[in-house]
Amino acid sequence: MKSRSCIWGVSEGHVGRYGVVLLMAVIMALLFVPVTPVAASDEVNDLPPINNYASARFDTLTTVRVGDTEFIDEYGHGAEIAPDRYTVKWVAGDGSATFEYVQIGTVVYTNDGAGWERTDTPPPTESSEGSEGLSVTSILRIGDAVVRDVPTTHYQIWTTGNRWFQFTNQLAVPGDERSFLEQTTIKIDLWIGQADGFVHQNNFVVSFPEFEAEDGTIVLPTEVSTLTTYYNFNDSTISIEAPI
Repeated sequence: MKSRSCIWGVSEGHVGRYGVVLLMAVIMALLFVPVTPVAASDEVNDLPPINNYASARFDTLTTVRVGDTEFIDEYGHGAEIAPDRYTVKWVAGDGSATFEYVQIGTVVYTNDGAGWERTDTPPPTESSEGSEGLSVTSILRIGDAVVRDVPTTHYQIWTTGNRWFQFTNQLAVPGDERSFLEQTTIKIDLWIGQADGFVHQNNFVVSFPEFEAEDGTIVLPTEVSTLTTYYNFNDSTISIEAPI
């Protein structure tokens, strides 16, 4: 029997996709939060097999809770073509700003509203070298759910920032920030298609407790939640080209 301590069911390709979403939600938003998993009656040893797709579109929504206040931080949509084409456009929750991102192989284009910029150094992503799976504290089977009219099964994975960084050991995060992020609690929800094995939806929740900033300001307990819903799997009309 496979050990529940490693997510063997998630392929390297899917881990890479999730890692990009998680890293952007945490580093770009610079928000963190504390949550403790609730005891579940259906804890499992492993996730079911997850299938890779050639292409897909997706919608994404990031919400933030600071203390008792919750708000939409950003929302957007995008597409990806395996193995290395990815595009997304985010809009600030209040509509005041937009950010666009395109990756084609090792070339990345970004646009914060001032025009496109190109870099030949892709953003930091995780490496599978020396890692066979993400060490987790628990894997829970939540139950059946319908996502965009597709029957799925909802699973929930709990881990910590420290364990995530041990798995994604090449994420280029400054030492002070990394030390802080290692203390976070991470909850990953996956909605896996019952017929096709695709991940139709995922939700990353990163939590950190109250802390004192360098200037003495008290930062309330904060939670960042990034929900991504996938659709139009293997659609031949999906195209991702360089913007400049």
